Amino acid sequence: MTLTEEKKSQDFESVLPLINVIFLLLIFLVLGGIFTEPELLDVHPPESISDRESTDEPIRILLDKEGELAYDGREISLNRFRELALQTIENNPDASLEIKADQKVSMQRVFELMEIVRESGYENFQLLTLRI
Repeated sequence: MTLTEEKKSQDFESVLPLINVIFLLLIFLVLGGIFTEPELLDVHPPESISDRESTDEPIRILLDKEGELAYDGREISLNRFRELALQTIENNPDASLEIKADQKVSMQRVFELMEIVRESGYENFQLLTLRI
């Protein structure tokens, strides 16, 4: 009888490293999900077959499906964006800009925003899309 009791404790001991690994993976996945910062507006960009990606840290403009605009983590009006864009390009002429517009926003609103960007003097800006 003593032999069977020892075998049971050995089976339990062989499972302990597996349990440790599972808990470490769980902790890693939980902490990994925390580091992504949510965006101010809920934006779903359209899809594209282009695979070009930005290399430096650009300024990001969000445009949701209702046409609301967010810049630097806060909601702003189109006129206020015009002022901020001029100030930013004066301070950093090489600044790049990303426009992340929802796929359901009217194209007229996107074109208005792009026109303001061009008038402000940005030479380097991108319209973000999802890669398919």
